[in-house]
Amino acid sequence: MMSIFLSYCHKNKAIADLIDKALQTECGIIAERDERDVGPWNSFSEFMEQAGTVDIVMPIISGDYLKSRNCMYEALETIRDRKYNDKIFPIVLEDDIYNRMNHIQYVKFWQEKSESFENELDGIRAENLGPLGDELKFSKNIAESMAEFLSVVTDRNNPSILKGMERVTDFVKERLGLEKDTEIIKEEDKDYFEEYGIEKKRLPKHFTDLEKEEFVRASYRDIIAGLSQICDQYTKEDGIVKIKTKKRSDNSFVISIYSYGNKKKALQVGYCDQGTNFGMLGIYTSDSISNSMAYHSGKSYNGLYLVETDNNELILNATLSFLATNKNMHAKDVVVDIWKCHIEPYIT
Repeated sequence: MMSIFLSYCHKNKAIADLIDKALQTECGIIAERDERDVGPWNSFSEFMEQAGTVDIVMPIISGDYLKSRNCMYEALETIRDRKYNDKIFPIVLEDDIYNRMNHIQYVKFWQEKSESFENELDGIRAENLGPLGDELKFSKNIAESMAEFLSVVTDRNNPSILKGMERVTDFVKERLGLEKDTEIIKEEDKDYFEEYGIEKKRLPKHFTDLEKEEFVRASYRDIIAGLSQICDQYTKEDGIVKIKTKKRSDNSFVISIYSYGNKKKALQVGYCDQGTNFGMLGIYTSDSISNSMAYHSGKSYNGLYLVETDNNELILNATLSFLATNKNMHAKDVVVDIWKCHIEPYIT
């Protein structure tokens, strides 16, 4: 698998996170980056040296990057490779980096930094410098290499990361020899049951009473919203029939049908919980017409949709329906069933 090294300063971590995620999800590649690959008490220097050994280096370049000692360490490790032109894939965050006149400030920054460091070391015997001498050489090396590094970076048609990650992932897929629209399936995402033709069999999921009650309440809200929308639209479009909807309580709703101003039917829709109505849990409809046209206060149902489990999901079973008895339904199906069974016969 191709190896990719993400080189960035921590002020640009958010951008690095986006690129890292895109490489994993779109290309199936986990890039090498310090926060993931440098363990406790491990050497940062040894990790940064890997920039010279990977297939692709993606430096996320900004003004902060170019003034960072560790970032420039990784950049120099990259350009030590004679084939670095083929492995460096810059992502430039700031357009002014393309202006050659602005390169001068970065060369001067490191030149002044190395001169300042050298002045600080003045007076220390050579045998006592230890790694400080190497650090001075490194600062001078950055100053000497900065112009060349920026020339390599700005000579390319670098895609703007602000226009999306597709160009980054398309580039990597091209290097991998894949089509741009290839979907990468990671090992952990494979369905081995499907691969071997084995049917998955699981124990039925057990839903708690609370989950069932919340499902019924949510279904009730969706059903009432759907019936209200349909009734309102029908009323606006028909000059003879008027269908009025009204909330009666927190768990019941009344639909009244008028033709030429005369009430033809009143239907109550509500939900019942396990504490009432013989322990039933679900949605009901009750025909409330009587000789006095008063709402019926009893529990005489003409439609009943009780909660059940089917294929490890909660559904409503049409326990009592003129058209679809014992059919499993979702909220939209119940809306249709109530309309066809209890409203449509009175308006046609």
